[in-house]
Amino acid sequence: MNNKKLITSLGLALLISTPAVADLYITEQIPASQDNTLIENPDGARSDGTGPYFRVGLTGGNLGGGIRRGLVHFDLEGVIPPEARIEDVALHLYLARGEVEKVSVRLYRAVRDWGEGASCSSGGKGAPAQTGDATWLHTFYDISFWDEAGGDRARPASAREFVGMPDSYTWSSNRMKRDVQLWVEQPAENFGWLVIGDERTPNSAVAFGSREAAQCDTTPTGIPGPMLEVTYSVPE
Repeated sequence: MNNKKLITSLGLALLISTPAVADLYITEQIPASQDNTLIENPDGARSDGTGPYFRVGLTGGNLGGGIRRGLVHFDLEGVIPPEARIEDVALHLYLARGEVEKVSVRLYRAVRDWGEGASCSSGGKGAPAQTGDATWLHTFYDISFWDEAGGDRARPASAREFVGMPDSYTWSSNRMKRDVQLWVEQPAENFGWLVIGDERTPNSAVAFGSREAAQCDTTPTGIPGPMLEVTYSVPE
């Protein structure tokens, strides 16, 4: 074999034997840092910042009627690096209470900052709003307001899932991936998701476990709170 052929053969052998540099894939499970229930109320006086559930949908007369919407936020800073590329996103919520067989629950990216105050209720009527609570009218009770009563959101919905019997349910979509990518690259835009259920059918409201595991800090529920599962890649 001449020198030229030898060099070529050695080069091919090196290419075959040298492993390609691959991206590193990592999955993180991130618990909610805040959640709350927006309770339809003409003066924005009720909330449920630290209760054991957040509710979505239309309640019946036993709860005073009116719409309930949930808010949930996850702190990604220090968990996912800013150079990460989001590969997959899944939001896990545990349905604790429901009054209908199956309802649609949608996620919308919230576009205004909001608060979780000290209001606490184990029932669907909520409790008097406390300083810093998000309410139907307020982002932070009682000093700042939503532009749109019931929460400011980006449209269309980021994801939709149907829920029925008490169980764990998962929301996942490409639009959710884009939401999380935005939050990683621009943390100041991370206001979480607004969770909206069936707002046309009375008694369609359902309750998901919140990040607080006790009913007004007295009775543990054992129900898991919101969990965000994020798979991302970074250069090796």
